[in-house]
Amino acid sequence: MDTTKYFIKHTIPTHNDPRGDLTVFDKLDEIVDWQIKRSYWVTNTKLPRGGHCVKGERKFYVMAQGTCKAKVYDGKEWFEVELKGPGEALEFKADLWREFVDFSEGSVMFTLCNMHYDKSKYILDLKEYEEYSKTLNF
Repeated sequence: MDTTKYFIKHTIPTHNDPRGDLTVFDKLDEIVDWQIKRSYWVTNTKLPRGGHCVKGERKFYVMAQGTCKAKVYDGKEWFEVELKGPGEALEFKADLWREFVDFSEGSVMFTLCNMHYDKSKYILDLKEYEEYSKTLNF
């Protein structure tokens, strides 16, 4: 199945030299076709994250360090994507259910969003999401 209508996995270039690694997320306006309004990062993760959908939200999840697995659901089918840092990223292009699991020790995930936090846009129940997903034009 072609998942690119739902999400795209990107690799952000990392440059190495004796001083260390430099990962450059440049020319964002050529990659992201929406305005970035919020960003955050996740660290010291011991338990799964996500477990929700946010209506109308577009996101870019960047694995800055370490690894995790993204479990993505469109209401019918589950997809699993491994993300490795530095520089692997997952861009959401649709209203998807997401869960992030199996974070490695010391992992860091950085996220860019097209909207400010709005609790009213969150779907926290999987059955409710499945009903909502039937209204989407996937």
